[in-house]
Amino acid sequence: MKFCDVGIGDIISGGRYQLIHEASNKALDIHGEGTHDGTNVEIFTNHGGKNQLWVIHENQDGTVKLINPHSGKALDVFGGQTSDGTNVQIWTDNESNAQRWRLKSVGDGIYKLIHAFSGKALDVTGGGTSDGTNVQIWTENYSWAQKWRLIQFRGSEKPLFHGMDTVEKKIFMLINSHRQEHGLPLLEPSVNLAYVAHTHAVDVVENSPDVNGGNLHSWSNKGKWRPVTYTSDHKYAHLMWSKPSEISNYKGAGYEISMGYGHNGRKIMTMDPNATVDGWKRSSGHNAVMIQQGAFSTMQIKVMGVGIYKGYACVWFGEELDTYPAPA
Repeated sequence: MKFCDVGIGDIISGGRYQLIHEASNKALDIHGEGTHDGTNVEIFTNHGGKNQLWVIHENQDGTVKLINPHSGKALDVFGGQTSDGTNVQIWTDNESNAQRWRLKSVGDGIYKLIHAFSGKALDVTGGGTSDGTNVQIWTENYSWAQKWRLIQFRGSEKPLFHGMDTVEKKIFMLINSHRQEHGLPLLEPSVNLAYVAHTHAVDVVENSPDVNGGNLHSWSNKGKWRPVTYTSDHKYAHLMWSKPSEISNYKGAGYEISMGYGHNGRKIMTMDPNATVDGWKRSSGHNAVMIQQGAFSTMQIKVMGVGIYKGYACVWFGEELDTYPAPA
């Protein structure tokens, strides 16, 4: 049911939400995806991970509790204390005053989360904006340190980054952070586009389709797809855009950025996520895809998949949500 308290609006009891710190665009995050009592809570770049989701439940007295579905633990004020600077953590759901909160609307879809027992607000320490900045309770004030957006999460129950490893996930997060800095919505992970990205990275490394006058968007004639030599005039772009529907269960078109550190004989350089994304930022064409400029400005890009193989990275973007089965 929807809360009927004044100012709560359309927040739904039992709904899954992310709490986004308004000043930093960072998410309320359980450190290190921890699940033990006492694991710290902080802000961190929004990646849609299981440690950044909270189920909001209404209590009988009109307060709410926030439960992380991965750990089953509640958002908790250390020791039920009430003084400024008391730490916020997760703890076994115990119905205590340490875990009771009130949502207070301050307009424009922004809320404060008020610890019901102390009257103090959920507060980002020092108004910080960097990853890992601690979260505490503090006397309610008008600062941005206490303002949050509640974003309802409507994704599937499957692992959010199914099909992407740790380095690929890092690139995904860095691109989403870059989009946030330009006021663009976060993209959801796509298991099918991750499959396309990885398949293409393997093809580039093992079959070198770009040696015949094309670039890294080329596809060889050694797979179950239509080959294409992709040239700088984009003459055959449609043959690249169609690859998701050719080799995966994704039905829409896909748009790719790629980077390769290349071969030195057979020695492959290590893929550095930060250097890779920084390289794309410096390239006007690649950056236009990431932040939807130029020909991409009118597109409604919603999903992204990342694939890396032996020093080559491919990222695919799509306008359709990936509600399709994962590739076999």
